[in-house]
Formats: sequence, C-alpha cells, structure tokens
Amino acid sequence: MSKVKLNYTGFLDSIPVSSGTVVTGWYPGNVGSLETDGELQVYDGTGDPMFLIIDYTDELASPPTGDKVTCLYGQGKVVVQPDDVTDWPNVYVGALADWDANDPIYVTTSGLLTPHYNATADTASGSVQVGKVFDPPTASNDYELTMLVTL
Repeated sequence: MSKVKLNYTGFLDSIPVSSGTVVTGWYPGNVGSLETDGELQVYDGTGDPMFLIIDYTDELASPPTGDKVTCLYGQGKVVVQPDDVTDWPNVYVGALADWDANDPIYVTTSGLLTPHYNATADTASGSVQVGKVFDPPTASNDYELTMLVTL
C-alpha cells in the first residue's frame, strides 16, 4: 500500500466519504473531489480536484457508511511513496523516465498523478495541474515522488 508523508503541509481535514467511493476504493496519493452532497470521491474528471487523499481504504473504522477520510488541501510539500514498483500504477501514470524536477503534475480522470498533459483529460493524462515535481520518483529513492501540492 502506498503512503503519503507530510513534510510541510497546507491543511489537513477529515472529509465524509461516499459509500460508492469506499466500495471502489482508492490509494493514498490519489486525488479527490467533492460530490454534490459534500462527500469525497476519487476525482473522475468532473468538478474540481480538491484534495490529496492521505488514508487508505482499510484505515476507515466502519466502511462503507459514517466514515471520514483524511485529506490534504492547500499548498504544501509532500512525499507520495508506493510500496514498490508493483504499487506504482495505483498512484502514478507514466514511466520513471517521464518524471523530471520542476515539471508540472496533473491529475487523470482516475484520480492518479501524471506528468502528462492533455487538454482532454483521460485515464493516462490530465488537464488540471495539482502540483510540481520537487524530486522525481526513481528506483534508488524507493519510487518516492516529492511534490509541491497546489490543490
């Protein structure tokens, strides 16, 4: 399971999570937005990406109802770390060579982080910037992505 380490953060808050989101699941480091009823969902290309999800699905007390998930919003420096290269597709889109320091980070319609821009976002590229690469993920740093978040 991936992790999110907070070095310097904007704001943390607990947001009610929709039962549908609990059923489909998410990973720490995915980007979330709000449904019309004010509950968290994984960003799907509609609405505005608003949060970096910190908690993992299994960390909720009583899914699928009555739970809140910890999210980061505002500006901050965070590290997103998948468990290993096999966990990579749950958090990031793109090969290691695609990530460079100071490049923008976008969010796909699956709530994943990507360095790929496309005016028409899809599951492999994004049109909304959510941060900048501070330190790109590599095999030597355990695939950690240090990013400056601008949600």
